[in-house]
Amino acid sequence: MDHESEEEKDIDPFARQAYLEAQQALADKETEKYINLLSQSANLGYVQALNDLGDLYFNGELAPKHMGKAYEYFLKASQNGSGYGSYSCGFILMKGSSDIPRDIEKGLSMFRLAVEQNYKAATRDLARYYYSLETEEDNRKALDYYLQYIEYNPKDTDTLLHIGLIYESGLGVPLNIDLARRYYERAAEQDETGMAYNFLGGTYMNDEETENNERKAVHYFQKAIELGNTNAMFRISYYLHNGKGGLQVDIPREIELLTEASKRGNHQATYRLGLLFEDNESGMAQNLELSVKYFQLAADNGILAAINKMGELYLFGEVIPANLTKAISCFTAASEQGYGKASYWLGRLHTDGIGQLEKDTQKAMNYYRKAIEQGYEEAREWMEQLQKNLVDETITDIEIPQDKSDEELYKEAKNALEKAQFKTAYAYFSYLTQRNHAESFNELGDMYFYGRGMAINQAKALELYKKAAALDSVYGFFNVGFLYWNGPEEIQDPEQALQYLKKAVQMGYTYALSFIGDIYRTGPEELIDYAEAKRYYQKGVDVNEINAIKGMALLYLLGQGVTQNNAMGAFYLKKAADKGNAWAMYHLGRLYYYGEGIPRNPKLALDYLQMAYDANYPDACSLLGLLYERGEGTAPNIELANKLYIRGHELGDDQSMWYLACNYLDGNGLPKDYKRAEKLFIQAIERGNEPARIDLARMIFHGLGTVQDPQKAYEIIKPCLEQGYGRAYMLMGEVYENGLGVEKDYKQAKELYRKALDLGYSFAQEALDRLDKFC
Repeated sequence: MDHESEEEKDIDPFARQAYLEAQQALADKETEKYINLLSQSANLGYVQALNDLGDLYFNGELAPKHMGKAYEYFLKASQNGSGYGSYSCGFILMKGSSDIPRDIEKGLSMFRLAVEQNYKAATRDLARYYYSLETEEDNRKALDYYLQYIEYNPKDTDTLLHIGLIYESGLGVPLNIDLARRYYERAAEQDETGMAYNFLGGTYMNDEETENNERKAVHYFQKAIELGNTNAMFRISYYLHNGKGGLQVDIPREIELLTEASKRGNHQATYRLGLLFEDNESGMAQNLELSVKYFQLAADNGILAAINKMGELYLFGEVIPANLTKAISCFTAASEQGYGKASYWLGRLHTDGIGQLEKDTQKAMNYYRKAIEQGYEEAREWMEQLQKNLVDETITDIEIPQDKSDEELYKEAKNALEKAQFKTAYAYFSYLTQRNHAESFNELGDMYFYGRGMAINQAKALELYKKAAALDSVYGFFNVGFLYWNGPEEIQDPEQALQYLKKAVQMGYTYALSFIGDIYRTGPEELIDYAEAKRYYQKGVDVNEINAIKGMALLYLLGQGVTQNNAMGAFYLKKAADKGNAWAMYHLGRLYYYGEGIPRNPKLALDYLQMAYDANYPDACSLLGLLYERGEGTAPNIELANKLYIRGHELGDDQSMWYLACNYLDGNGLPKDYKRAEKLFIQAIERGNEPARIDLARMIFHGLGTVQDPQKAYEIIKPCLEQGYGRAYMLMGEVYENGLGVEKDYKQAKELYRKALDLGYSFAQEALDRLDKFC
């Protein structure tokens, strides 16, 4: 914190003398004497002594750091008219600590008081806060405070740059590029980072594309590069690549600068390098392997264009092996963060029904609209084409060839459906249903079920499937049974489901066996019959029906109608795993990891979890990562563990999100990043991960990267307390023991620790022993 000298008035001579003697004791390195004399001076109301004591406890150099005591002394100084004391109080309140809860409004109020008390440095902090809010009104406030501060400190580079940025953006103030440039020029006089020159170059780069502007942009970028500015290295690559701004085309120099920028952490430059080595028209030798490495590095560092690019590479499989799951994961991640082209690709995938994404016209339309809203206009043509092809059940303007057989028409309808020619497919199938063509009823039902060319309508699908069944279509019987079992709640009828599914089985459709087993195993109470479930599962096992094998495994794992037997469960899991079922691989790996009813074997756990991971089973990422993090069954490898958690996050695994958040929170193999941790905890909780609530509450109780808010933290952790999580009670004990936003209460803390211990959380014993000396 900046410490300005403040005018002294009506000084108690004894207070001043004690302060001078304290300074001498400090010079003589007599710390205890220094603190005692300083305290005497402070007790007599000497402002400088109050502020020095505040600094002493704030910095924690000559005495243990204690924000509560620091705040107490600064507040007394503030009450005695000290602007520095008011500013320091504001600074502590804006940050928050375990002793002083974060309070933005009160902090701002103290900053304003400091300004009134003529402490000018506070105007800079007020400006920074309002600038961070990025609204028109707040930007105006920020500019006003920055202008006040620049009068006090005319050469402050950061302030000059921010004033320039505000005028250049025109957010909340009239756009004024000339004025922005003048502030950037003033900043450049003392700027040693090249940022001011880079901003100056940017104003000309973004201006009208004239030769004069291009030359000025290059001039300033070159000055910024001399000072090591990586953004300028990235920006000047445009001029080197295209031979503009007075430069000749110089691809080697472009690559040299981009490589330097990339090494220094500018990953826009990394992405640009990927494009250059992918392009065989740049004059450089094409190097697809190197281009992929650059794209992946840029994607790993959050460059949305690179994340989308990796999705395209996985989608087309021309440079790297095709992997539709990874492609969809990349597109989804980029789309969620506002990258329009990624939303467009998701629309295309839903249009065509590629990968695990079903053909879904409505979802495709939604993604195309999203892409357009995100600025990717190329999606408009696809959206309009899809709109033209949507089914209107009231219009029958499709001419049906009368010289073709039903089977020929059926094949043409199927072909039209594959090409997303929904109107044609609908017209042909509808015509064929009038001729009692059973499979056309099924196909029309699928169009309604999946929303192909129309809104999803499962009730209508059920009606059509029933008509197919009435014509003795085995698929009709199965589809009706499936919807009565798994359809929307309003049409579910498990008894009817059993009848239709059994009919499908009688007609030789063995895929239905596991569904019958599932109804008898999990269905409504009046239908549960574990013996029948086992009988149908066994029939499925006999014909190697994989879902029936899984069902048999669950009977033994859960002890449903049989003696609970994890060894038998593992036997059936292995049968399913050997047939390539990722669910079985994961659960078998889980059994070996925890040693539940079978000998614990981390090495076998690792093998099966790796197979499940390779098969893109999301849950495998977190447990496999945990094995690498703990070094069980393999050497410890926190970097690989975090990569696995990141992959699990991409696939939607809440456990991976939780583990990854914890590692960002604690800096375990990753840089500490409270914002990322908080975001990941929230995502995990939204997906039903209850333990993540405890860690998010911990962040909020401590004010780690967020506002300290004990009430909010309690509301977050409350479900875990109600469900009897010992770790949740442990955290609440720490809250009361340390006074994290609440009054310290050792008795209450002990009760909470005791509850945690009763719930099996053994670490609580140490806390109980520690508190024995207090109560």
